[in-house]
Amino acid sequence: MKRKIVMNVNSSEKRVAVLEHDQPVEFYFSHPGLEDISGNIYAGRVTKVLPGMQAVFVDIGLERNGFLHRDQLLSYHLLSLSSEEKRKKNVSEFVREGELLLVQVEKNSVGNKGPKLSNIIELSGQCVVYLPNGQYIAVSKKMNEEIRLSLKKELQLYLTENEGVIVRTAAEQVELSQIKDELSRLRIESEKLQQQYKQLKKPTLLKSKSNQFEKVIHEVGINSIEKMLVDDFNVYQELKIMYPHQEVVYYQERENIFSHHQIEAELERLQSKIVWLSNGAYLIIEHTEALTVIDVNTGKFTGKTNLKDTVLKTNEQAALEIARQIRLRDIGGMILIDFIDMKSEAEKNKIQKVFNQELQKDRTRTIVYGFTRLGILEMTRKRVRENVNFQQSQDCQVCGNGHVPAKEVLAYKLERELLELRGRDEEGIWVEATEDVMTIFQQNQGILIEGLKNKLHMEIVMTSLIAPKPSYHIRHIGSIADIQSRLKRID
Repeated sequence: MKRKIVMNVNSSEKRVAVLEHDQPVEFYFSHPGLEDISGNIYAGRVTKVLPGMQAVFVDIGLERNGFLHRDQLLSYHLLSLSSEEKRKKNVSEFVREGELLLVQVEKNSVGNKGPKLSNIIELSGQCVVYLPNGQYIAVSKKMNEEIRLSLKKELQLYLTENEGVIVRTAAEQVELSQIKDELSRLRIESEKLQQQYKQLKKPTLLKSKSNQFEKVIHEVGINSIEKMLVDDFNVYQELKIMYPHQEVVYYQERENIFSHHQIEAELERLQSKIVWLSNGAYLIIEHTEALTVIDVNTGKFTGKTNLKDTVLKTNEQAALEIARQIRLRDIGGMILIDFIDMKSEAEKNKIQKVFNQELQKDRTRTIVYGFTRLGILEMTRKRVRENVNFQQSQDCQVCGNGHVPAKEVLAYKLERELLELRGRDEEGIWVEATEDVMTIFQQNQGILIEGLKNKLHMEIVMTSLIAPKPSYHIRHIGSIADIQSRLKRID
């Protein structure tokens, strides 16, 4: 399936949307307070060995220590054991406190938990993922069977006994020589990492995965991308050089690129727990600390025939939308889905089949376990980062049990709104904002607000707004004298 990538990267918060059939299916965010470190490689120091949990805590130089399970610990003693033999071994036999390990972040910090780590390093290319000590070859099952077998046979001859590789679907479109060249480059990169690591004596970042847009392109797969649209000229030029065979478009309009492509409205809808279906039925998505529950309701949809037909059609449409919402919201962990009650096993099997087919579009690993005796569909989805709602919101300080837009989200939203005013003739802008939003603009010697002034060629006057939750208001745009006069009247 061909996809479009829309990149809103001309402001402090970098936002990337993946579109299928011109409809958003995935979002990625990063800003100074929300860094995606998945894939980063560190030299980390073991701070605590936990035999009871068969894991260790590792200091990688961040606020929270990382968590490394025994099964993700690279040890030739462990690699040679069967799964059953491995379970009998204690983690303390293979690692000790104070030891420096080479680790890679598998999963970002979630809630109060630190990042999940692996000692089995993976280096990604466009066609392959190279595992210096993987000891196995895996080829994408989406490829032609004959090509799969041929590639596996050729790579067995090319790799050493300890090396491993995962061959991506994109490899089907290139020559074997190109795959070997990429493997050779990744092998050299691995050797350099090892050399750097051996010389270190403290926790250090050794390799950071590339910036947000490159990371998304890598994950989506360049060969599946039909068009890339970006609103920053420097990034546009970089993309043109990196991907000469892809269509890259530089967006220059004043309106925010997400608003122009109706992506902003979709993003705002994700803050609601209610999702309406086109037939009048709706979903309710509830998050708890342990799991996510999705409830399907017929709502305004009554059908045109009998009740059984109404229930089946509603559940079919709901299954498609739930698969999309799981990707959109980046929901991970345990998920329980309460479809409208179906009496027969045939109906349940049909809905599960529809759901499974739609989930095949999801690159994140999902497992659907089936319906329970109570008619609840159980599934899990690998959790790589906080879901979109948690990334974009914070606890409500007024009611104590709800969520409101996070102060960072509002601050960067204000920045984007101000950027849309560039090119106007007015001298200044008066903005009222709550203290938490203003603080973000004033951090790092006011770099954010000074940068905006230079881009807009306008003065920005910020005053305090008293409100129960983070918020802002663009009060006036005009001459400096007019703004000062209005401020005096308030005083």
